[in-house]
Amino acid sequence: MINEAYVEITKHKDGNELRSQFNSRFMQLIYESDFEFGFNTVADEYVRQVMKTYEMFVREWINDLYIKNFNDSFVTCAILRVISHFEYRQLFPQGMTMAAASITHADVSVRECGVRCFENWEHPDGLKILQNLSFSEDWLDDYLKRVISDLREIFKKKR
Repeated sequence: MINEAYVEITKHKDGNELRSQFNSRFMQLIYESDFEFGFNTVADEYVRQVMKTYEMFVREWINDLYIKNFNDSFVTCAILRVISHFEYRQLFPQGMTMAAASITHADVSVRECGVRCFENWEHPDGLKILQNLSFSEDWLDDYLKRVISDLREIFKKKR
């Protein structure tokens, strides 16, 4: 059986029209949103709504926006904050790849957002990545160590 969303996307010039609409609206909402850790924004809600119909496409569209805006720390952090509010499996593998890429970013705030993604997702894959990191900024390295410790405790309890 062919996914209805796939059929609809292919009817729209290979999805370019829908991708363009999504990208424009998502970027507009990113610039209009006040991002605070632990709180959802209208950008989160928009992505959640569109994912109900176009989940596999939205993951790719967000990943493309992330790559295109990697040099813009504000947009990169905003995307990371949005994706951190979703379940790990909803954005796998693109979400994990974006978070992993962020930990190499020149901007410390982007690196912090990457660690926060893995913290929020509470997934063993994230722990594997985080355990192999260290940061030159003491505060970020201390935060990383706390996240690693917390994740180890979570997984210990799940056994």
